[in-house]
Amino acid sequence: MLYLLDSSAIINDLNFELRENESYAMTNACLDELKGFREKNIAEAGMRQGVLSVRDPSAKSLETAKAIAKEKNYYKLSEADVGVVALATDFKAEGKSFSVVTDDFLVQNFLKLLGLPFEAAFQGKIGKLRSFGKKPKA
Repeated sequence: MLYLLDSSAIINDLNFELRENESYAMTNACLDELKGFREKNIAEAGMRQGVLSVRDPSAKSLETAKAIAKEKNYYKLSEADVGVVALATDFKAEGKSFSVVTDDFLVQNFLKLLGLPFEAAFQGKIGKLRSFGKKPKA
């Protein structure tokens, strides 16, 4: 199984570890969100051991994910969040068996909307899909 990691998976789960018999992927944007020593160490060790690869989504899937996020009013998603969803879309198109690991409920909601597999790292998994109204005016 391939696990696509959102930065929240490593940040929120203080017992998170990369297992040698599994494969993991992460986008550069999510890797950049790892600020603490523990989180950076986990990622660097995983890359050295060859269990964690860093890959960015295709331009096409990124563009599509951004368009859907805008259309469905997911305006609070960060660039890193949209990148994770876009890379999940690439993995699905490539026929890979994968699951996105994230504790970000908004990301989970977007993944559920798109029918992409996900699981929680520590904080739990959403139960039902939520829809969002229009972006509030500033």
